[in-house]
Amino acid sequence: MKKLFYAVAVFGIAILVMSWSSYRLMSGYRLQGFYGHHGWIFYGYTNPVITKEVMGVQGCAKGYLYGWTAGGDDLGNFLLNTSSKSVEWMQYRELNNTVKRLGCSALDLNKQINLASFRMGYAFLPD
Repeated sequence: MKKLFYAVAVFGIAILVMSWSSYRLMSGYRLQGFYGHHGWIFYGYTNPVITKEVMGVQGCAKGYLYGWTAGGDDLGNFLLNTSSKSVEWMQYRELNNTVKRLGCSALDLNKQINLASFRMGYAFLPD
């Protein structure tokens, strides 16, 4: 029975390791996560920046990543300044007004990317 437990545990860990995905966004930031989940944003491979589940992220060539997270809370939208490495949390309307002021396009589901999009072969293209 003990051997069966260890075999199942090793199999489970192997499945998790094999389902880990990592995709390059911009300026050293990556969207990483497990298959079947939404991802998290890391700087490099090991430094977590956004640990809420990212539902969608898009980028702006002016040095910003922005998007929204799961959970439905009012401040579930983020703006990540890639040069200063700072994250601001804000409401949807506030985020759209801010990114327009910065010269980036508003949140658009057709431009956002997530782990499922990457698996389907889409690329991350900042405006």
